[in-house]
Amino acid sequence: MDNKRELRVQSDPPRIYSENFKRLVVEEYERGFFNKDQLQRKYDIRGNGCIPRWLKKNGKFTYPTHLVKGRPMKDLDKQRIKELEEALRQSKLYC
Repeated sequence: MDNKRELRVQSDPPRIYSENFKRLVVEEYERGFFNKDQLQRKYDIRGNGCIPRWLKKNGKFTYPTHLVKGRPMKDLDKQRIKELEEALRQSKLYC
């Protein structure tokens, strides 16, 4: 018989972050000095979904529910124009 021990990796319990901390991270991201990966390393944030979720909830920019590509624009008017142009382009494809 084969006696092999199963190695059990103890995982740390999930971290709970305060609302102030989440807003701080979102603010730093939206200023454009750090990307998501850099903020994860800087603050030791676990989980790849935390920061995008915080951005959708606390962010000043519009974040679509689908995968976000790149950073949002700093100028809200330019971002809105870009979103409307994309929506118009999509509507023309379906007509």
